[in-house]
Amino acid sequence: DLWEHFPDAGNTKFGSIYRDAMLNQKEAEVEDYYEPLDAWFHVHLYPTNDGLAMFVADVTAERRQRQALLVSEKLAAAGRLASTVAHEINNPLESVVNLLYLARRANTPEQSEQYLDYAEREINRVSHIARQTLGFYRETAQLTRIPVSAIVDTLLQVYQGKLKSKAIDVRTN
Repeated sequence: DLWEHFPDAGNTKFGSIYRDAMLNQKEAEVEDYYEPLDAWFHVHLYPTNDGLAMFVADVTAERRQRQALLVSEKLAAAGRLASTVAHEINNPLESVVNLLYLARRANTPEQSEQYLDYAEREINRVSHIARQTLGFYRETAQLTRIPVSAIVDTLLQVYQGKLKSKAIDVRTN
């Protein structure tokens, strides 16, 4: 008797699916975590004349591999984003360093002022990129609707330097 061997299973998703398959004499399938054994099982139930035939596979290793792969993919994506953001921030910072050098060696106060204005714009660009990057990571307790256009606009602004350097023209509609 299944319930003698797994008394805790009766109050789980497995027990619910088992009872439904038995009552309605219909084939059923479920994959879930079984806490007492700290394992994931895939269960397939088939109605028979004597009750149910049950095939059980321990899929814990596969589940853990999938989870590890998912974590790895997330880390790789975070690394690519960090690399892009660092590149996008580095370009205006290099401009600022050059503009400050030029401002120090300018022949006139007007020329120096012009270089400082350019430097200020580049610093504002860095600040904008930083704010956009922070916008990618916002933990919220509830779901929020975000228009796709806002995400696309933000991504295009973050990747603007890379797109320009590769002479890629992006048009949105």
